[in-house]
Formats: sequence, C-alpha cells, structure tokens
Amino acid sequence: MAAERPQRAARLPEQYHEPLRDLVLALTLGALWLIRIWAQLLTYSKVDTYVMREPPTSNYLYGAVINVLLLGGVFWGLITFARRKLTASQYRFAQFCFLVSLIVPVNGARALLATQFDYLRSPLFEIIPMRYVEVLSLLLSALAIAAVLRWLRFFKHIASRVLLILSPFVLLTCGQALWRATHNSDAAFRNSPLAPPLSTAGHQVRAIWMIADEWDYRLSFVNRPPAVHLPEIDRLRKEAFFASNAYSPANQTIISVPSLIVGRRVRRSQAMGTSHLQLWFWDDPNPVSFTAVPNFFERLRQEGMNTALVGWYLPYCRSFSSDLTSCEWWPQPIQSNSYGDTLAEVVPSQIRSLVETNVLSAFGQALAARHAGQIYSQWLERAKADVAQANFDFVYIHAPVPHSPFAYDAAAGTFTRGNSLTKGYLDNLVLLDRTIGALRAALEGSGLWDRTALLITSDHHYRESQALDGKTSPLIPFVLKMPYQTATFPYERAFNTVLTGDLLLDLMRGKVSTPEQAARWITARQAGADPR
Repeated sequence: MAAERPQRAARLPEQYHEPLRDLVLALTLGALWLIRIWAQLLTYSKVDTYVMREPPTSNYLYGAVINVLLLGGVFWGLITFARRKLTASQYRFAQFCFLVSLIVPVNGARALLATQFDYLRSPLFEIIPMRYVEVLSLLLSALAIAAVLRWLRFFKHIASRVLLILSPFVLLTCGQALWRATHNSDAAFRNSPLAPPLSTAGHQVRAIWMIADEWDYRLSFVNRPPAVHLPEIDRLRKEAFFASNAYSPANQTIISVPSLIVGRRVRRSQAMGTSHLQLWFWDDPNPVSFTAVPNFFERLRQEGMNTALVGWYLPYCRSFSSDLTSCEWWPQPIQSNSYGDTLAEVVPSQIRSLVETNVLSAFGQALAARHAGQIYSQWLERAKADVAQANFDFVYIHAPVPHSPFAYDAAAGTFTRGNSLTKGYLDNLVLLDRTIGALRAALEGSGLWDRTALLITSDHHYRESQALDGKTSPLIPFVLKMPYQTATFPYERAFNTVLTGDLLLDLMRGKVSTPEQAARWITARQAGADPR
C-alpha cells in the first residue's frame, strides 16, 4: 500500500482573507495616526528628559494602546461598510477619503522632523508672511488632491502595501508600551533631598529675585499698546531702581538662566540627562557640567542663608536642592505632558491632540494652553506662600509668564484664551502685572514688604515681537526695589544682567543698600573694576 501523502496545513478560508487584511490595514492606520504620540511616549531622548518633570505615565501608555484599538475598530467598520454597502462611485470616494486620512500621520511625521528642522514649524512665518504661507498651503493641497484624483487606484495600491509592510510594528509598538506601563519608574526624575534649615539670626535684609520668562522691555515701557494697563508694574517702577538699557546674557532660557545663576556668560548649552546640563562659557572652550560650577545658590548657603525656590521649565530641584531650604518647580506645558491624569482624560485628549498644536486647536483652546493655566495657578500659590515666609532669607522665583502658551484672557480675567500665536502675549503681560500685585499683597500682608529687596527682571526679550507689531528690541526690564525705598531711581547706562547674582549677594551682605550704591556698583562692574 502506498504511503499516504502528508496533509497540507489548514488554510484560512478565502472569504476571510479580505476582512482580515482590512483589519490589519485599519489597526496599522490607527497606530500611524498616533505616530507623534508614540514618539513622545517611547522615543524621547536624554536631551528631552532634562526639562521633563516625570516620564510618561502608565495612563499615557495605556491610553495610546486603547486608542490604537479604538481607531482601528472605527476604520475597520468604515472599510467593511464601504465594501458591502457603497456603489462604485461612492466606493471610489471612500478610497479618496482613505488617502486623505493619511494627512494625519504625515503631519505627525512633520511635527517629529520639526524638532530637528525649525523651518517645519513657526519660524517659517518669519521668512514668509502668514498670508503667503496660507496661499502656498492651499496651492499645495489643491495639487495633491488633483494628483490623488487622477491616479487614485495607484496611490491607494501603494498606500495599502505600505500599511501592510508596516503592520508588524503595531504589535511591537503596543507591546513596548504595555511593558513600559508595567515597569514604569521615575527614579531618575525625582528631586534631590533638600538642605536642612539654617539659623536666620542676623539677616535683617531679605531679597527676592524674580525672573519673568520672556518679559520684554520695549512692549512693557516704550511701545506699550494703549489698551494694555500695567498698574502694578508702573507703581513698582515709581519706587525702584529702574534700568532702561539692560540686556540678558542670551535669548534662550536654557542659556540665559544658567549664565545668571553661575554669573558667567554661557555661549552654548546641551542637555545630557535628567539632571545634567553641559555648558560652554565664552571665556573657556572646555565644556563643564552646570552643577559642577560654583553657583548663586551655593554661595547663598555659604553665607548662612535659607533659600526658597519656586521655578519653572528648568529642573532646579533635581540640580540644586542640596543648597536650598525649599524647592518646587513645574515643566513647560506642551502636548506631551498635557493629556490629563486619569485614563478617562487621557484617551480623548490624545485623540483631540491630533488636530492641534501647543498653541492652536480646532477646539478653541489647545490642551497645552489649558495646562498652562493650571500650572500658573499652582505656581502662584506656592510663590505667594514662600515670599511671605520670614524664615526664608532669599526667594528665587522663575515665573512662567508672560511666556507662551497664551491662555489668559485679560478682559475676562480667566484662563480661557486660545488659538493665539502672538497677540496673547499682551494678555500675559497683564497677567504678569497681576502676579506682581499678588506677590506684593502677600509681602505686605506678612509685614515683610519694607525690609525686602525685590528684583524683577527677565531671561530674554519677547522673541516673536516682530510678528506682533513689526518691531523688536533686545532690551529687558530690570526693576530693583531696595529695602525701604519709596522713590524712583532711573539708570540709563547699558549693562548685561549676568552680574545680577553678584549684585544681590553684595546687597545681602550690606555692601549695597541704596539705589545710588547699586548704580555705582553696576557702573564699576561694567567698566571692569571691582565694585566693592
């Protein structure tokens, strides 16, 4: 008897081939729609971690997997309906809609590339006026639509093949997300332990150094629009040392603020991890770690002072807590940290983020702008509490205003503004004014206003001012109210604010106690002499 032939492996019935293929296409398309979100969750680098307060939460990771399944299910249902219910012409239109839907992952890829190529985002508007960008966008869109309609079958065939080729990565990506969600650790992101409090005996002068991020001198004092009212700033100017020709060390926070804290001008900086920022100084070609250089907070500690810090953007509490008595900081609100906390918040927020940026949204107010209002409220409460604590000899404040995203509606007094690229800056100037008023009220209420030196300045000017009113200036405000000062003292000489830390230290030591002495000190330092 002849040997029996081995049976062939069972094959999937032919009627299941097309539905299964459609399901794979739908899930792959759903995963590609989230390409920008996947990059935020899984491919952030050591450079990115420096300004991150925490890694992506487990809910962020679970939310992305759920959204792939939800989108895939919706797309599969639409494909199945189109195959079974539509006429030939309707089915052709459905194919066109499928190709149009690829705009979402293409835009996501553009957003990722924009981190490496600036001209794929807002700087394009600085080269080409907005109206020409809009015309160019419409023209390119019309050409793309015409090409798709002309070669619909070809583009549909290519797109389907590409999705099938990419389909294995859906399992890999979702698997990686689930693994990270169950092995999440924030150990590298935790703040360092604080220094123990010191005796405050003998320190009669208190000082507050407030850096208002991106506060612009010209728009606040020279070309202030008539509708913008800043009563608290104007009031403070009338009783303070007021510089009209001050320059910041650089026009980027990550370069300017380290310069101010170290007291030396930084030429370039490079983030290297959660707590590691590499600095290159103008007077030294060799790089050095930010935390390895003697800094302002360390010098305050050596002077026997208790220092509180309320920060924003930079990871102060991971870097300098060993010299601080109190510390708290908040990250800059961007899409990747603005999805919410609970899974019920994260899932819809990730989907809506596909049709918005950090500042622009189809829903009126971007998630990042909404988050900005939440961060500001928390930040202000902490700042008011710390400035009113008599046991803090020095309080360093890095304010998140008037920097974008612009969420504050000055007329309404609420954080309901949205879709503002530049004009919202003026509303945030008003918010800064009201912030100064709130801090002043906290100081006066605690009886500490008179004996407190208050310096409010900026890390750089408003870099988008050209788009706002067609003008720009590198000048920044520098307003210093000395203890018990009640009259204005104008100072018109040009100087770089990199000297601020040394000036405040001499003020705390009692070597500078009047506006006149501050003026002589700055003039001597700018001339290269020893101001002491």
